[in-house]
Amino acid sequence: MKKSLWLLIFFCVAAMCFAQVNNFSAQEIYVAYYFADNYAHVIEYNIVHKQNTGSIVNDVNSIKKLIAKARYVKEKYNYTYFTAVEESVSNEGKFVKGDFHLITAQSATLEIIEDLFSKTLGKKVSAKVEDDGLNVYFDGSGIKIGSNNAAGLYKNENLIKMSFPRRLNKIEIVFQKSIEHTEPILQFITEKITSPEKSEEEIDYLKNASPPLDKIEQAFQDDCDIIRLRDLVYYGKLIEEYKTKTGAYPFEGNTELVYCLIYNKEQKKYSKDDNPNKHILISPKDFYSELEKGLGRKIEQRFDPQYAPSGRPVFYIYMINNDAEWFFAVHLSKYYRFSKKADSNYYKAELSNISDKAYKFYTVSEMERNEEYIRAVSETVTKKGFFEQRKTKHMREY
Repeated sequence: MKKSLWLLIFFCVAAMCFAQVNNFSAQEIYVAYYFADNYAHVIEYNIVHKQNTGSIVNDVNSIKKLIAKARYVKEKYNYTYFTAVEESVSNEGKFVKGDFHLITAQSATLEIIEDLFSKTLGKKVSAKVEDDGLNVYFDGSGIKIGSNNAAGLYKNENLIKMSFPRRLNKIEIVFQKSIEHTEPILQFITEKITSPEKSEEEIDYLKNASPPLDKIEQAFQDDCDIIRLRDLVYYGKLIEEYKTKTGAYPFEGNTELVYCLIYNKEQKKYSKDDNPNKHILISPKDFYSELEKGLGRKIEQRFDPQYAPSGRPVFYIYMINNDAEWFFAVHLSKYYRFSKKADSNYYKAELSNISDKAYKFYTVSEMERNEEYIRAVSETVTKKGFFEQRKTKHMREY
């Protein structure tokens, strides 16, 4: 079959599916967005079929198939930032309910709030930070506001303003819509239809993914990440060896937090101390001097292999608090299950002498046994000569 005919069939089928999804309406929609969890929950109550829009049997069968593949939300709402991880439709006795769990890889922004609520409501929604809180605006014609967690709700003709406290951890609104000329679909939904359950790993990755970098930059960052992760355990072992030999960790015993940015002379101008907490700042020179004094030997001074930042810091961090809890962090370009997302294409991997899987702090031994870490550092650096030369250049920087 000719390619052009395949494309024609594909677009016709896609258009048909989209049309069938839009042959349905929900009389009530619950929307919740949890800022810190990158998670949204949408529930459609009393889903009904619009009269004279097509075969009700065929249309119901089409949405069953979409939900079974977790594609209903994509076809109906086409969110820019959110992806459905679980979808279901069920007969609740008196009405049909659609239940949709969504996640995003993006941190909370006004654009994400506007995307979620505008697409769900089918109206332009504006979100603004005003009056020490978050205000949401939209045209309220044909809509009633049900339960919600807003601090205030105001209406000026058709314009609705909902005000939420700044420190709220979620936005939660029920919209009730006036719809006419519909027919029930209860008799066609006799059992609960659910999309396949995603694993924790799949959900974790979807919540922490970032847009792809361009090919050249990605290849460079792939090499850098391998080196950064190797350096992470290299320094963790030195810190633990220092404790074995001296009985204390480097700079342990101070009454304040001790903080050190580890950078070479090429990176110095990009390495600013912006830690807002009260602390003692230790220079890289003093960090290496203290390590070598405690270890009783010279060591390789290793640095982030990137000179100038491109979306993430180009220094490593050592920190120890007055409880003798130390942390060592490197900054990565892509996500690993042992790393934490800081921003788009910016992740942190951290070692410590405390183990906290929830906050992704790992001991040296835990990281060394981590299967994903083992795979990551076993990868081949494609430009090995370039990075070895850079490493050698700064090996005795201080």
